[in-house]
Amino acid sequence: MVIASLDTPLPGMNSSVYDVGGPRGVGGLSMVIDRLGPIDIGVLGAFREYINVVKIGWTLPLVADRKFMGARVSAMTGAGLRPGMGGTALEILAQKGRLDAGFEVVLQLGFRAVEISSGITEMSSYDRKRIAEFARSNGLYLSVEVGKKREREQLSLNETLEALNRAADLEPDMVVLEGRETGLGVGIFDERGGT
Repeated sequence: MVIASLDTPLPGMNSSVYDVGGPRGVGGLSMVIDRLGPIDIGVLGAFREYINVVKIGWTLPLVADRKFMGARVSAMTGAGLRPGMGGTALEILAQKGRLDAGFEVVLQLGFRAVEISSGITEMSSYDRKRIAEFARSNGLYLSVEVGKKREREQLSLNETLEALNRAADLEPDMVVLEGRETGLGVGIFDERGGT
């Protein structure tokens, strides 16, 4: 389980995407990444006031057993958490022209959040807008992830600021800077994890 939090907006970031109140009025924005390992949802739920989204990333929502995934998402929702489908699955489906199939999975499994990302592919602005509209029309929490997953594809500072402002145009609830779980050599992190 990985937890990330941002307490202050970044320089040059459109302030409309920064919310000083967390999901239950606690300061900051936080995301937990669920790798589908053993977890005590009750314990995690005890910290729900500090967690905006519990993200199930990669393509796990597409490849895991639907009954298992549905039960996991339902248990999180029952504990007062907001389970979300990470952006990689929607990136891949958009690239294959199957974004509607991803929307069906989100609704069928009961996710309460979705993420837009371009970490492994370059998603079109049309598909990004479609995901944002899908989230809004279904009452889902929307996060946008900015940055690339591979060290050799990192964005420059100016490209990152431009991407943050493009993300803000989608009016998300949260913007996340790509950092991988390690925080090494991606996004704002150097190869040793420094900024």
